[in-house]
Amino acid sequence: MEVIMKAISTVDSKLSTLEQKDGQLIFCKDTRRILLDLNGVRTAYEEITIIDTESQRTEMLAPVDGFYFVLDTHILWRYSAEWIQITSQPADVV
Repeated sequence: MEVIMKAISTVDSKLSTLEQKDGQLIFCKDTRRILLDLNGVRTAYEEITIIDTESQRTEMLAPVDGFYFVLDTHILWRYSAEWIQITSQPADVV
């Protein structure tokens, strides 16, 4: 299986040290932003809900549509009538 996206978890102050590479998804824990490197451009996405654990995510009674990042696993999820896992656990936590 070919990996088409690399996920990295970091903080905003270290963002400038990460080389821009197409297919790279970066989560900035302190600013709650996701950045995607695609076609030579790094684009930021905001409005991400931070959750401490997977059990907190699965026990949510009424999640709203949006992106959720779980800190203990560093996995990004999207909720849209059901949970959709966007990333696997990253190989790198910077």
